[in-house]
Amino acid sequence: MRWPVETALENLDGLVVLEATVPLHHETRRLLDRLRGARLTYVDASSLALMEQHDIRTAWATDHHLGLTGAEIFPRS
Repeated sequence: MRWPVETALENLDGLVVLEATVPLHHETRRLLDRLRGARLTYVDASSLALMEQHDIRTAWATDHHLGLTGAEIFPRS
């Protein structure tokens, strides 16, 4: 089922847009190096860095990589 764009936009009240910064880039590169065997993308690693910086411990994701640093991922497979 597809939601109309208007319906999706009405449900973004709690959305927080996080800024990409130079320190985030450095932390992303550090995570890419540390988790090299997990075959992370830059987006995966930057998401993990943001989750660590903002103490996000639970996420909805279809990508198992977001659980590599201990976050609880929903939906569970």
